[in-house]
Amino acid sequence: MSELNLTINGKSYRIGCDPGEEARVKELGAYIDSHVRALSGAGNTGTEANLMLLASIVLCDELFHAKEQLAALEHTPSPSQNIPPETNIQPDQFDEASAELVTQLAQRLESIVTYLEESRNQKRA
Repeated sequence: MSELNLTINGKSYRIGCDPGEEARVKELGAYIDSHVRALSGAGNTGTEANLMLLASIVLCDELFHAKEQLAALEHTPSPSQNIPPETNIQPDQFDEASAELVTQLAQRLESIVTYLEESRNQKRA
């Protein structure tokens, strides 16, 4: 496992990632940082964990919007495409897949918030 430092809202966080994923994780960290900074600059007050949670909600909203757009595209193939109906994702299948992904993301976000809070508490001690 590789370790690297991410700076989010001016604070450094040491996290682990799979070898070879460092650049991608740094890119994602920078994206999160831009959202957290925008939220804190917009007058949102509260704890660092609250800012992270709010940023997570905004990022999930982006994800859901992209999924909705993708689903709409998948359910309306262009007339020039000869795609058999059985290859399209059905709405009930997409909803189940989305629900599972959202559950996994929520669990991951909770673990990240817990980790960040524990890290912050350790720094204070």
